[in-house]
Amino acid sequence: MERQNELIEELIKYQEISEETVQKLNSKIIDLEDKIAILSSLLSISEYINHYFGNDKILTLINDVLIGVLGASYSTIYVKEDDKLILKDSNLTELIHHKKLISDSCSVLYSSFLINSKENLCENNNVFIHSSLGVPICLKDDTLGFIIVEHEAYNYFNDFHVKFIKSICNQVAICVENNNLYNKIKEISNRDYLTGLFNRNYFYRELSRKQELGNRDIAIAMIDFDNFKNCNDKHGHLYGDHVLRSISQLLVENTDETDIVCRYGGEEIIVCLSNISDVCVAERKMEHLRKLIENTNIVYGEIKDSITVSIGVSIFDDKDTVIDDVIKKSDEMLYLAKNAGKNRVKSWNIQ
Repeated sequence: MERQNELIEELIKYQEISEETVQKLNSKIIDLEDKIAILSSLLSISEYINHYFGNDKILTLINDVLIGVLGASYSTIYVKEDDKLILKDSNLTELIHHKKLISDSCSVLYSSFLINSKENLCENNNVFIHSSLGVPICLKDDTLGFIIVEHEAYNYFNDFHVKFIKSICNQVAICVENNNLYNKIKEISNRDYLTGLFNRNYFYRELSRKQELGNRDIAIAMIDFDNFKNCNDKHGHLYGDHVLRSISQLLVENTDETDIVCRYGGEEIIVCLSNISDVCVAERKMEHLRKLIENTNIVYGEIKDSITVSIGVSIFDDKDTVIDDVIKKSDEMLYLAKNAGKNRVKSWNIQ
């Protein structure tokens, strides 16, 4: 009986040890499954980045994936612009506490941080954050941005999450850099190399888009430099190029952000004035620009001279079906302005 009791006690101990071992193994299996799921999500993020390359919504998509994969309450992405960290996407409306975690200046060398605080990290009492993880987005020695993920629970994030976010940041860094290069190339392809104005292809593409959206409240102004050949003959082609650049800059600075200023060809510039349905309003705007150009002295080295322009203006009316109809009318008005003595604005008289 004593031996039997000893065996029973040993069996109970073995059962307890076995159950404890099984629980530990189950816990490790669950932990490994979570890590595999997270690593699988890393591959998914890579696919997102490749699939949505050049898409403005890519950072929003990455933020959504981070929240879903990590189970984070909040995710925020900052990107460097002009040596400052600029907020690009976040599902958190209160971001004041980030100022204590990171500087907005990229002149400092950033490092990762993991904060688990029993005190609320957020200054807004309606938002509770007790676990915060931040990792810089770096490419070589250059900081391109910063990712911060946060959770309401205390001690939610750990070192594994730090490693995972760093892996994400490597992908995001390549994405941000490629997007920057893509946007630069795209911007260059839309610009005239001499004046910096939009080119003709971009102009027609944007106006077609406006027309597809049903936007007909626009005016078209065709601008031509008066006696530009004499300007080149008198002062040389370098001065002529300087005149084109100077007047182009003047037009950009004195039109609205929603307007489109384009080099149409040679010394012709075309302007799309937005939110205008009255040709008289468009004519007054262009008359103001004409006088401004006439009274502007253009200095290049020791040369100081001025130039005038002739302008033709028209707007969409009921008879116009495509944008070329409006441009054609502006061109006809420009021709009339030239024949009437130049340095004047002529507008299409709607019957």
